[in-house]
Amino acid sequence: MVESVMPFASAQRSEIAEETWSLTRLARVALRVVSHLPCQLEILRLLRYPVLAEVLPCNPRFAIKFAADDYLARDLSVAERKTCFLHHYGRLLGALPDRMLRRILHRSVTVLEIRDGENVYRVITNLSRPWDKEGELSLTLEHNGTGIYVISFSIVPGSIVHSDAPEVLLISRMQGMKGKYRLIQQATKAMNDVAPASFLLAALQGFAEAFGVSEIVGVSAVRQSAYCEECDEIFRKAYDEFFTTVGAVMGSDNLFRCPVPIPERPLQDVKRGHKLRTKEKRAFKRDVADTVLRFFQRNWRRDGEHLQQEQNSELPVQLTQ
Repeated sequence: MVESVMPFASAQRSEIAEETWSLTRLARVALRVVSHLPCQLEILRLLRYPVLAEVLPCNPRFAIKFAADDYLARDLSVAERKTCFLHHYGRLLGALPDRMLRRILHRSVTVLEIRDGENVYRVITNLSRPWDKEGELSLTLEHNGTGIYVISFSIVPGSIVHSDAPEVLLISRMQGMKGKYRLIQQATKAMNDVAPASFLLAALQGFAEAFGVSEIVGVSAVRQSAYCEECDEIFRKAYDEFFTTVGAVMGSDNLFRCPVPIPERPLQDVKRGHKLRTKEKRAFKRDVADTVLRFFQRNWRRDGEHLQQEQNSELPVQLTQ
């Protein structure tokens, strides 16, 4: 099954509105910052770390994005947003060598590569941009260097989303790129009929396993930052229907949850004649998750191994088709 993708024209309209910081929006952000100075001071202390401080000259609002409208998800308090920002970057600082983190924040790092004839598919990870309030990190599927699908997420404390897990990956954005529908179809065929959304979710599972995160949480349509009532059906297809398809369960807080590893439907429930293909697709997704897991394991920051890990940080793991 190929999952629903947010229609590109509507997605672009939402993105343009998101990217433009009007005077009214800036005033709201400034008021939140002034009203929550202790939160701002905590973030400024974190940004003393050189690898994070280097982001500010090219992205001054990096230090105040926690106060942006609907940062990460609707209905989070300013204090909760601040906590998410601090937790996310605290985890990255503790886990990744400075050189690798610097490349993620300023450019990108390739974590997986698949060659299909003359076509090269890559999964890259980078600081979400230019729409940077819908998840701090992005996993982007590229076709020959062109992005065609993206999932954006953050590592946040489980308590923020009413989870018993110490921390979760919070998915804030899932979207196909404008004008890339044909390439998305081509990628689906090349990857054992696994659609890009499911492919990137498998990659995200590998990231979660590398970081020891036991739960993935996704926003529903009504909690997505760019949600609007006139596009309700579009958002529900892109978020609610997709998460339901992969077996995630929505709670009363309008957030979808699934454990890591993501459970599969029992094979006995799969229609006769589809079981072999289902096994192949599941094996492929497991390979994707394992490949991303190995990449981060190989590039982990370890005591006494900092320089060695930095030297290896630019080498993606190839997944053989």
